[in-house]
Amino acid sequence: MKLPIEYKVEPKNLLDLMLAGDAKLTFISLHTQKHITFFIKGDKFQAYDYKVYYDNHFIGRLSNMQFQHYPKELPLSKENEAFEWIWKYCCQPERMAKNLDIYHNGNCARCGRVLTTPESILIGLGPECVKLINK
Repeated sequence: MKLPIEYKVEPKNLLDLMLAGDAKLTFISLHTQKHITFFIKGDKFQAYDYKVYYDNHFIGRLSNMQFQHYPKELPLSKENEAFEWIWKYCCQPERMAKNLDIYHNGNCARCGRVLTTPESILIGLGPECVKLINK
């Protein structure tokens, strides 16, 4: 799978993008070349609460920085396992860089608007949203 290089995410920026509120991120294994895309949507009314989707299906939630897969009573799906691994290592950029290429979809990870400036495309956040994230 080949994605635009300008949409590539630096692993050190991954956590900010994941928790921005409207992130759609694709992860490509450097070993197998398989890819998976997750949509991480923040709850506007509940701080630090995010829903995680794979292929438009709810697979779990991030709450208080912990991933809880859904449904809880069933064994983990491959998608849940993949997201758990990504979540576990998202704060270890060097490990992520050795295993995955990460891409955003060309839209702001916070508000969902199309990114148009080179700086915004590079970081995955629009100019107004990056100010809010960096507060």
